[in-house]
Amino acid sequence: MKNFNLAWKYLKKYVVIYTIALVVITALSAVGILFPILRGTIIRDVWGYEQTHLIWRYMGYIFALLIASEILRFLCIQIFERVSQNVMEKMRIDMYEKLQGLDFDFYDKTKIGDIMTRMTGDVDVIRHFIAWSVYGGLVQVAILITALVFMFLEDVRFAVGIFLLLPIVLWLSYKFYKEVRPAYVEIRHRFSRLNSVVQENISGNRIVRAFAKEDYETEKFDTENDKFQKSMFNLNTVNRRYMPWVSNAGGLLTIFILVTGSIFVVYGYFDVATLVVLQGMLWMIVSPLSMIPNILNDSRRFGASAEKINELFDSEPKIVGAPKPFPKAMMKGKVVFENVSFMFEDADTLTDVSFVARPGQTIGIIGPTGSGKSTLTSLISRFYDPDKGKIRIDDVNIRYYDVRQLRSNIAIAHQEIFLFSDTIAENIAYGSPDVDLKRVQEVAMAADADGFISRMPEGYETIVGERGVGLSGGQKQRIALARALLKNPAILILDDTTSSVDMETEKFIFNMLKQHHAGSTTFIIAHRISSIMKADMILVMENGKIIERGTHDELIKLGGYYYSVFENQCGDFNVEAGE
Repeated sequence: MKNFNLAWKYLKKYVVIYTIALVVITALSAVGILFPILRGTIIRDVWGYEQTHLIWRYMGYIFALLIASEILRFLCIQIFERVSQNVMEKMRIDMYEKLQGLDFDFYDKTKIGDIMTRMTGDVDVIRHFIAWSVYGGLVQVAILITALVFMFLEDVRFAVGIFLLLPIVLWLSYKFYKEVRPAYVEIRHRFSRLNSVVQENISGNRIVRAFAKEDYETEKFDTENDKFQKSMFNLNTVNRRYMPWVSNAGGLLTIFILVTGSIFVVYGYFDVATLVVLQGMLWMIVSPLSMIPNILNDSRRFGASAEKINELFDSEPKIVGAPKPFPKAMMKGKVVFENVSFMFEDADTLTDVSFVARPGQTIGIIGPTGSGKSTLTSLISRFYDPDKGKIRIDDVNIRYYDVRQLRSNIAIAHQEIFLFSDTIAENIAYGSPDVDLKRVQEVAMAADADGFISRMPEGYETIVGERGVGLSGGQKQRIALARALLKNPAILILDDTTSSVDMETEKFIFNMLKQHHAGSTTFIIAHRISSIMKADMILVMENGKIIERGTHDELIKLGGYYYSVFENQCGDFNVEAGE
């Protein structure tokens, strides 16, 4: 019932016009019973009487009825198609908006290929069900009932014989309906997995070629494609087991009518006209029976797709804002961690982290891979919530802020840089689309990006390839940094943002940050000591814990982990803080 409620949610807006079209097209299908009756009437009234004018009269009736019914049928089908397209458009919009509201936890557990399948194939199955399956099922039921009623009126003996076969056909249809559902669920799962493999391969095509793994990726695709094929074969096996019996039931009925009807005509139980009428009615019974498997197939496809769409709509973000958010549009940037702990997939990622970052300070974060550096800054933006402890911004628990308001005061240049297939200017202005080009150029200069951008053929209007293809790692980092700076945020998070630039460029960038963004509380995650030497406070992390903290000079005197990293990176160059 929940699956049908999904369709009804979007269909109810068009319920009046949709219902009228259903009634009209169902009535037209039932009116089709007049064609065999008219043929029988022609034979009775004209056969042997040489009344040619009656032939033309009846032919006129049939022609007029046929033209009128086909015009109305065409209009009804257009209504179904228009309604279904509108439903599909609105459903996709709602799904897309839902995806925008879900947090990292959903995307951590859901493959992109599965999301794409829901947005495309599954939605189209719903459209097909509304446009064709609903009216097709009703039409076939109307035709079957009408034909059976008129067959009883025409000759009870034949109607009873046919009626006795119906329970067998319906039982076979029920068995088919029951067994075909798992097959469609498996097909949908395999198709989603196949999409994921293709998407990952295309997105990572440079890595594939760099490691010469084309054959491996092809083999992986072949494996998933073979599994998809087998799932289709499984469906075909179910179809072969039941569909011939259901379809052949019509053939048995045809033989029954021809043999028995011919005998009745020979012995004078009824005339040839009655046999013609019964044959026409038989076709109206055989057609719905042969369509039952197709209608059931559509129904099961609809159920499998609707379940996946409902799963998306039922997904709820774990990060939710307060019912009455704290009324504060602009933040100063004070950040306080109070005994914060966080687990990711049952593994301790942060343990009892506490520190205070005051407005305008620069906080450096360093530590080995997997020590929790990026997780710490992700908690500031509420991409995740801590399991224990509190995080305060401007002395307010971040759970009390509206999530979007909170993030509007934070700018992040991620370690994994994503650039859109758009102009460089649009990529930089992504967070502030209304700014003018002059402001875009200013932040590009601060990020040391204006030089290489200006040398490009189209300058700031240069279209970058998908995910920034065509730009070097350092160029992408500087564009991402400019994008973050344009927000002029209260809190600026730089996640290893200068790892792909040389030390001279890095020094220039940080000097520009100090001049033009001194008011921002800045968190710098780095692996290079040179990136954080001038920070007001440096947090040294290991295994999710802060093992050292202090300024560069204090940590050097401490002689611990930070000192050993400094010696390894900079000892030979005698780098001093402040240089």
